[in-house]
Amino acid sequence: MSSFFSSPLAQRFRSAWLLLAVLVSVPFSSPNAAAADIAPAVDRFLTTYCVRCHGPEKQKGSQRFDSMPRTIADTAVAQSWQDVLDTLNLSEMPPPEEKQPTKQELADVLETLTANLTVARRRLVDSGGAIVVRRLNRREYQQTIRDLFGVTVDGGFLPEDEKIDGFDTLGQAQEFSSLHLERYLELGKRVLGRVIVTDKKKSGGSQTKKTEFGTTDPAFTKEEKALDKSIADNTPGPDKKKASALRLTIAQAERKLVDEYRALPAAQTGAIIPFRGIKPWVDYNVNNPTPGFYRVRVRCGADHAKPQDDLFLRVVRGNFRSAVPDAVDYYQVTGTVAAPQVIEFTVEMDGGIRSNRLAFERRNGKQHNLAAFEKAHGYFFTFPWVRHLLEDQRVNLWIDAVEVEGPLPQPATPLAASELFAGRDPGKLGDADARGVVEQFAFHAFRRQQPEPAYVDRLMQIFTAGRAHGASFPDALKETLAVVLASPRFLYLYEPRPEGQAARPLSDREIAIRLSYFLWSAPPDDELWRVVDSGTLRQPAVLTAQLSRLIASPRSEVFVETFLTSWLELQRLAAVDPAATHVDGYDDATQRSTRRETIAFFHTLLRDNLPIHALIKSDFVTVDSIAARFYGLPGVTGDAFRKVTLPAGSVRGGLLGQSAILTLTGTGERTSPVERGVFVLRKLLDRAPPPAPANVPMLDEKQIGTRSIRDTLDQHMIKAQCQSCHRRIDPLGFALERFDPVGLVRDQVRSEDGAQVFAIVTAGVMPDGKRSFTDYVHLRQRLMEDRDHLVRVLTRNLMTYALGRTVGFTDQDTVEQLVAATIKDGYGLGALVRHIVQSKAFLTK
Repeated sequence: MSSFFSSPLAQRFRSAWLLLAVLVSVPFSSPNAAAADIAPAVDRFLTTYCVRCHGPEKQKGSQRFDSMPRTIADTAVAQSWQDVLDTLNLSEMPPPEEKQPTKQELADVLETLTANLTVARRRLVDSGGAIVVRRLNRREYQQTIRDLFGVTVDGGFLPEDEKIDGFDTLGQAQEFSSLHLERYLELGKRVLGRVIVTDKKKSGGSQTKKTEFGTTDPAFTKEEKALDKSIADNTPGPDKKKASALRLTIAQAERKLVDEYRALPAAQTGAIIPFRGIKPWVDYNVNNPTPGFYRVRVRCGADHAKPQDDLFLRVVRGNFRSAVPDAVDYYQVTGTVAAPQVIEFTVEMDGGIRSNRLAFERRNGKQHNLAAFEKAHGYFFTFPWVRHLLEDQRVNLWIDAVEVEGPLPQPATPLAASELFAGRDPGKLGDADARGVVEQFAFHAFRRQQPEPAYVDRLMQIFTAGRAHGASFPDALKETLAVVLASPRFLYLYEPRPEGQAARPLSDREIAIRLSYFLWSAPPDDELWRVVDSGTLRQPAVLTAQLSRLIASPRSEVFVETFLTSWLELQRLAAVDPAATHVDGYDDATQRSTRRETIAFFHTLLRDNLPIHALIKSDFVTVDSIAARFYGLPGVTGDAFRKVTLPAGSVRGGLLGQSAILTLTGTGERTSPVERGVFVLRKLLDRAPPPAPANVPMLDEKQIGTRSIRDTLDQHMIKAQCQSCHRRIDPLGFALERFDPVGLVRDQVRSEDGAQVFAIVTAGVMPDGKRSFTDYVHLRQRLMEDRDHLVRVLTRNLMTYALGRTVGFTDQDTVEQLVAATIKDGYGLGALVRHIVQSKAFLTK
């Protein structure tokens, strides 16, 4: 049967929907406000002290003050003048080598310009605040579908989210196209295909399947032979006789090792994953599973009497032939053959849309594989690697059995089949039942807002047309409800405010939706809806209690990870290939663990309301066994992240002591003091430098690696067009040269050809040009002196994420009030989030 949407009625409905989607996504214009003027005294000050470097002849930092409008008619102009005020307040301009104003002149201009901007702020309406609605992003769409139906969809099927400054929650960045509509309709049909099931044979109860691994099977020997051939085929050099001899030598040694493995009792009772091999894993397939969540238990251990600290099980799922597999997680192996360990985790299996294949791999901190071998050049590198391969007697991973239980019972969701059809078989319902089902479905899809009768009438026309074309009741219902899941009221967080109307208080329902999507990226849960029904959510004590509950829930981890990815740009870490770093102990498990360290650390600050300036300096880290081993912290075992107190004088603690931050600000192969300096300026000091001028030549690559990085970057101080910015950037980055490209502590740097060793010079001056520091530890002390800047930049970024719009010039008073309140409350991160949620900006539209 042809698609119901090919009918004229459905086509007309789709056209009307697209028009509505465009209309609701366009920001309303703000009423024109009276303009404010910059006082002549400010103009005279700029002419005397600033225009020589920022005028018609020179524009340092791409700034030109003589042509800036002296009438503040919009927020863009206002923000430019705010930047001037901030620069003067921080004594960053004029630079020390230029003519300086007297203290009284500077005080007078600061007072006058501050007064001018205060007047402008009262008169202007922030354009960002005019965004009426924003669309669910991929993450929120997935979480919403899961909360409503109890199923998971692939958000990657949707067009990529639009972003501003890394944030994917901003309404003014979003677009809507016909491609969006087609994808939402298709995903809606997939979801409903999982919910509206008439063939009861497709769904059954939970079952448990256990598979025990026996004697080492022929696949092990096949794998070893494949390694022999691959090493021989990839051996560098034209001498094939040497390659053949090398292959024979390795094969003989391997056969001996295989015989030894088979002689072990463990080899008779389970599968051994060796410490070497091209494909060192064990496959496990779940054939045709009923869609749902499954609990997997792996009984395993080391094949030696005593496991090593760096033995890990990596669990991977996915179709290895057609797509890149996804790592489920890494687990430290602490058991042995005599005392096995049971590793347990949960995965979702969908019965066909995604692969249901699992693979179990052995990993450790110094993983060697064929890819690393192929990158080696010449016999000088080849033979030491081969000797290591043959002589290394590290423990192997033994897997006794794998047990899979599922599908697991899931909590009831509003639109699960049992709720939607009240336990009845949808195949046995009649047309008279359709309207009630559609109304109930739309009510929950629209986040507990009743659909208008006229809207339900149009949906029923689609249902009736489908039935008239011969569709069964369930099929016609699927097509109709898919339209609901592609409608504006579902896809957009709708908070209507007519054009020209003053800001209005949000309803309890709207506050609950803002709060839950802020912290969970999902609709309110039953408890929050109960508070909405009671009409008490706006009461400060009640709102605070619900905020604390949402933060305490594991579901708030999605907020922490997403916010930090946006603010700290954690996605840049994925661009660093662990194998390319050539650092023993830094592999994909370490990279994954140290990334999660940053997230767990921030979550600890939020959950325990610890001071925000712990992001600069803390006496603890939040690590698992992998990150602890990488940092050299003893006594940490297991996969859970936990607070670990640091020894006195440690360089760890805070963001700048974390491997993830230090790695993403470089290439992985070498450090970048410029990137690290910019990170400190942007994220900790709230002083983002301007973009580099387009006509500035790049540094000479031939000199990089043959000279110390500090000597190389000194070119920035020679070139006038670079000096104004790099005198603030580079010293901060040089202090972080104490850390290598992946964040390990070092005392010297070797040139890329290995011929020279350079001392690390970490002394420098703060961006204000007045305070010096000797090393990284001293830099942290200076940053602690400026910790209020960190509170301010964090406040603006949290507000941006929470409000779904950029925080602009007219929000400045609100930002300063929140900063002051947070400092008064002891700098707590939890207190800052509470003040944001209780602010007028969060509670009004």
